[in-house]
Amino acid sequence: MSPIWVSPCYSFTWLAINRYTWDRFGLMTMIQTAVENMHQLDQILPAVRDLGRRHAGYGVKAADYDTVAGALLGTLEQALGSEFTSAVRNAWIAYYQTLAGEMKAAASV
Repeated sequence: MSPIWVSPCYSFTWLAINRYTWDRFGLMTMIQTAVENMHQLDQILPAVRDLGRRHAGYGVKAADYDTVAGALLGTLEQALGSEFTSAVRNAWIAYYQTLAGEMKAAASV
């Protein structure tokens, strides 16, 4: 898999987003939980908000959520290829923005 540009604000200039990298940070589990519960968002919002508070404690800033969004969308685009339609992209953007918004609000970022 080719590397995906993440952000020049990090000490590295790119990050090869692959299953190992996502698993290492527990992101695959979080994404799976979010997808499995997208039709019952109210069930996961307490955990999402708690995650936002924990991220604030790690020093995560509001701009970092945009960086992750870009990496996630780029990864999905590579993985899904032609199945990553405009509708799919827009649905992921809307859902990510909802979750990130809850995290940021809980963290007071």
